[in-house]
Amino acid sequence: MVSRYGAREICFVDEIFGSNKEETLKLCELLIKKNFGIYLRISTRVDFIDREILTALKRAGLYSVGVGIESGSDQILKYNNKQITTSQVRQTIKLIKSLDLETRGYFMINMPGETKESIKQTKDFIDELKLDLVNVQIAYPYPNTAFRKLAERKYRIIEDKWNRWELSDGDDVVFTQSDLTEAYLKMEYRNIIRRNFLNPRFIARWLKRIKTFHDFKYSFLQFLNLLSM
Repeated sequence: MVSRYGAREICFVDEIFGSNKEETLKLCELLIKKNFGIYLRISTRVDFIDREILTALKRAGLYSVGVGIESGSDQILKYNNKQITTSQVRQTIKLIKSLDLETRGYFMINMPGETKESIKQTKDFIDELKLDLVNVQIAYPYPNTAFRKLAERKYRIIEDKWNRWELSDGDDVVFTQSDLTEAYLKMEYRNIIRRNFLNPRFIARWLKRIKTFHDFKYSFLQFLNLLSM
């Protein structure tokens, strides 16, 4: 990719990157030896990375780490069997920042068991973490998953959207639960995005972090999306 296409950045699209520590460190060793001079981005779980892995990755060109956080409510994390806690999230984000790496956090609202209070906890947790980039989606129950079976059994399905895959980009509601209406969920989704992307502190920090054309393009498209909300 580097020699033939002139790639300047590699993004590992692997949500469990680092789960095999030995292989990850070997990859870092090879990248450092080859010295391609490229930037690296990864996405992973907060319990799959440690200081040794991140230090080796940074030497290999890593500048950005995305972690699946999902919720700021330990109750929601436990109910959905995420096998992480908000305390672990805090420790991992602190570690990533200590190495001067960009921090990206991925969140969802309307996960099974969600309430207005747990959404508020997620919003407060996002504020507390002070991430470089926040990605939020409205939970979508994909076919053949336990989530979908649970939603069909327990929640109110929005029939005209349930099987429309084009709505699975994370910005629409296909089921509701408890006192969470479709309008309320969309409002909170927009509020979280605006609260973060239109924050002057976030804008200044994000512009400072831009290293590649991909970063610039992504930021520009996000800004256009904000204007359309």
